[in-house]
Amino acid sequence: MSETTTGPGTTAAVDDGARFRAFTGLGLALLALTGGGVVANGVQWLVIGRFPAGDDLTYWSVVGGVPLLMGLVGLWLGTGAASSADALARPLGRATQALSALAVLGAVVLVVALVLGQ
Repeated sequence: MSETTTGPGTTAAVDDGARFRAFTGLGLALLALTGGGVVANGVQWLVIGRFPAGDDLTYWSVVGGVPLLMGLVGLWLGTGAASSADALARPLGRATQALSALAVLGAVVLVVALVLGQ
């Protein structure tokens, strides 16, 4: 954490670690909201060889679980950033928490729908 002078007699706390966590969590949350993007497709192609018919419960759990995992990691990163004293990281961390919570909710619905559809 470093102090940066913004004007005569005022200082703003800059927490580079919290900003990194907030922006990384935001990226993961947005990617999870889109269904995992290229990462989920990559995992799907990796596991498709093990389950060629696509009817296995494990296959659908893995495919639906990638966005869930991304959302949970984004939520964890956003929680750490939201407690920072940094004026940018704190609101960005809160936004990351909200988007990650939506991503986790959507991923849980996706996993349940895929599992029940079998």
